[in-house]
Amino acid sequence: AINQYKKSWKFTTREASLLVIRDYKQVLITTTLTVVFIFSSMLFMTWIIWKYIFSIPFVITVTLLASLVVAITLNPALAVFISWKDSKTDLSKHDDVKWFRWFIKKALDNGFISIHSLETKYWQIIKYLVTKTYRVRIFLVFTVLLFISAVALPVTWLLKSDFFPKWDSDNFTVNIEAEPGTKLNVTSEIAKKVESLLLKEKEVDSFSTAIWSLWSSSSLEWWWSSEHYANITVNLIKEEYWRKENSMSIASRIRSEVSSMKDAKITVVEESSGPPAWWDFELKIVWEDFETLDKIWNDVKNTLSTIPWAIDISSSRKPLPFEFNIKLDNSKLALYNVSVPQVASFLKNVIDWTESSTVYLWDDEIKVRTIYDENSVDTFDKIKDLKFKNNSWELISLRDVVTQEFKASVFSISRVDQERVVTISATADSSTNWTQIQAEFDKKMVNYKLPSWYRFDTWWANEENAKSVQSLLVSMMFWLIAIVWILVLLYNSYKQAVLVMVTIPLSLIWVFYWLTIFGQPLSFPWLIWLVALFWIVVRNWIILFDKINQNLEEKIPFKEAIIDAWMSRLEPVFLTSICTVLGMIPITLSNPTWTSLWLSIIFWLSTSTIFTLLVLPSLYYIVFKKKYWVR
Repeated sequence: AINQYKKSWKFTTREASLLVIRDYKQVLITTTLTVVFIFSSMLFMTWIIWKYIFSIPFVITVTLLASLVVAITLNPALAVFISWKDSKTDLSKHDDVKWFRWFIKKALDNGFISIHSLETKYWQIIKYLVTKTYRVRIFLVFTVLLFISAVALPVTWLLKSDFFPKWDSDNFTVNIEAEPGTKLNVTSEIAKKVESLLLKEKEVDSFSTAIWSLWSSSSLEWWWSSEHYANITVNLIKEEYWRKENSMSIASRIRSEVSSMKDAKITVVEESSGPPAWWDFELKIVWEDFETLDKIWNDVKNTLSTIPWAIDISSSRKPLPFEFNIKLDNSKLALYNVSVPQVASFLKNVIDWTESSTVYLWDDEIKVRTIYDENSVDTFDKIKDLKFKNNSWELISLRDVVTQEFKASVFSISRVDQERVVTISATADSSTNWTQIQAEFDKKMVNYKLPSWYRFDTWWANEENAKSVQSLLVSMMFWLIAIVWILVLLYNSYKQAVLVMVTIPLSLIWVFYWLTIFGQPLSFPWLIWLVALFWIVVRNWIILFDKINQNLEEKIPFKEAIIDAWMSRLEPVFLTSICTVLGMIPITLSNPTWTSLWLSIIFWLSTSTIFTLLVLPSLYYIVFKKKYWVR
């Protein structure tokens, strides 16, 4: 803007700077506050997402407020200072700064790259559009169809959504879970088979194996400990040392190779971006009876196993080595006149020992304990043949009142709101996400009849994602209301405020298209970057509409006012987007994992800028032509 005033040869740099501050202070304050509202509203998000992203809106809000101060104070001052011919001090006499001043002044006054040909082409296109109303209408109909087709991409699953996708990490974990009761040396041999596969991997730098433990990366990290468990922590060659393959493909290959091992359940646990929060799919089966819970759990597990993209299926019901479960027959207890405490006390004495007396010898206290001969209690059949006295002082056999079964015991019992819960979980492979697993699972379980009082509760990825998205939508509603309020105050027009907000859904056209083309999922990190870059789009249109209003106040004809505003603001709008794109190129090249993500952002910003440079004047023309009697 300063250069445009100077090129008229009517104003010095100082005068041009003051005129620019006069013209733009309201627009700059409005655009900055608009973006500040967008990000400051995120500070009020709830659930786990708030903890994860709190620093992002805080830093951006503070930076934007600081940039506003710089824009209306330091930038004009620097322009006056660098343009030394307009200053009281002739800086050209200072040899140490003369060359640098010339270089900067040339850049400010004339630039090094001319976009005159681009301006001419753009002027021809805009003039062609707005000279005939039917052309504008055809172009807007085409835009609406393009928007509908873009929105259809995530609906038809062509564009996948994954709130926190797996990312390229330097390590992952291999869990080994053998049958309960498996001896330590057998578990070790199974682990060696997995280690032999890892030794063949060129991208594996090192690994460490721990027998007797099993690790999980879910909402709460936990460890299981038993002889039939093992875990291997795999460390890959670091990315900075030119690892050629990402961790996701390596883990997928390992998962495929160990799937043929039938002597243990082997799973590969990968890290995901975002907070360490959840499995991709997690279902809780709720009620009291363990036998029924186990039956339902097996049915759910079998159903999940038929979904090809559901991998690493596991349960919270971790079995331990087998044990005897003893049940007391109440009818026989009554028949033989025996109480439950009597039987329990007898079994404790048999299996452990009992303190029968105490002998005091001077100052010493000596405990007298009784214990059964080991040869008489080394099998459960021998224990059942032992006799004890009932309440009538009659000898009865333990076999007369108990039955036993041989089954695996349970490591722990989980409860939620005082109800027993069995959790079954799974992760999604690289070709899909949790929403598709959930949809396929619901389809397969539609005719499944749960017993009375039992229920399914979805959790973590399903519920937490929904709560996080809901929280994000609530914050978006707040900043939308705040932005419309500011724009109405600026333009004194609801229509213009709404037109500025239209730029956001229009930008989504190219968001969805470029994410699909580059094979990127619609994820939470992408949404954050999307919101972070929306400010460029919104700010551009606020400045453009403000220029149109200025032209109309100066009695410039309606069509010419639109064309002049877009032509006069083409250079700053174009250069802002170009500078942002150029700033992203080093990030794009720095990490191959994120190349597709950043390329989709670059192409989105480039195409959305060009596209909206045509759509916005068309919309403005259609909405306000009747007000200015344009035929």
